[in-house]
Amino acid sequence: MPAIEDGGTWGILGGAFDPVHNGHLNLARQLLIVQDLSGVIFIPSCFHPCKNSRESTSYQDRVAMLKLALEPQLDFEICEIEADQQLSGYTLDTIRALKTTYTTASFRFIIGADNLRQLPSWHKPEELLEEVVFLVGSRPGFDFGPQWQLPCDRIELIPIEPVDISSSLVRQSLKEGISGVILDRLVPASVCEYIASHRLYQ
Repeated sequence: MPAIEDGGTWGILGGAFDPVHNGHLNLARQLLIVQDLSGVIFIPSCFHPCKNSRESTSYQDRVAMLKLALEPQLDFEICEIEADQQLSGYTLDTIRALKTTYTTASFRFIIGADNLRQLPSWHKPEELLEEVVFLVGSRPGFDFGPQWQLPCDRIELIPIEPVDISSSLVRQSLKEGISGVILDRLVPASVCEYIASHRLYQ
């Protein structure tokens, strides 16, 4: 597998990953193939400026689950740059830190179409789009909508077959006593085992 230090074009998938689920992996896998990326970097948020960290699973648990999920994925890797450099949690600062750290690589930021409509409310979205092109995994026929105010030339809509899973769905299902068979469809088996052994989301 190539390393980020070797250059190439890398997708970035950031988030709380609380927990990481098969929707994350599906989005990354499809865009990796369609865009011929060198790999996809998963960046777990250490500090989320828009969320109460006391309501989240610990950073250590979220990273541990992410490492288990990515272990069999040779084209995926985890990067803890937000924790290592004590970054603000704003995507703009994370992208700039990546570009400074890995000067020979280029980056594309991956999101799902459900997050695209929130992009105008992100921290300094115009500056962010100047720093990195966004790859948006979307359902066929999806468009920006009439209220879009940001430059479309920095955003590429990539039709994919999305998997309708969210971390909040996983957490709620676990609280409601979801069966193991259904949970296996939502998260990787190794993550299921970690959640059970550490009694998370109860």
